[in-house]
Amino acid sequence: MTGGLISSEMTKIPGASKVFKGGIVAYTKTAKINLLNIKDEDIEKYGIVSKEIALEMAKSVKHLTQSTIGIGVTGDAGPRLQKGSEKREAFYALCNEEKCFYEAVEFTYETRVEAQKLVVDLVEKMIIKSID
Repeated sequence: MTGGLISSEMTKIPGASKVFKGGIVAYTKTAKINLLNIKDEDIEKYGIVSKEIALEMAKSVKHLTQSTIGIGVTGDAGPRLQKGSEKREAFYALCNEEKCFYEAVEFTYETRVEAQKLVVDLVEKMIIKSID
């Protein structure tokens, strides 16, 4: 969905290395399966753009980076819909030491780049909310 934009934005902050351990850009179905260990059956069952896959991505990133927080984002920013997508939308999830939760956003008028930036902003707000 964001192609690494979240990691890029986070690492612009001086001292980011004190809290940011790493990120995984798993842009395709194959990458989600091979890099994040997302089950192909789950992608087929729920769809690649779904809350379930975003949650699994967040859990996997948290585990693989040995972090206290993991973020997962999956979506379709368009302009043409990818196979299996019904609309331009994104699901973004956060898993911390206590629980996992997700939110969703639907894109109506945003360009592809605007949709990506919107998701980055929403994820940043989710992170802040989770540590307050």
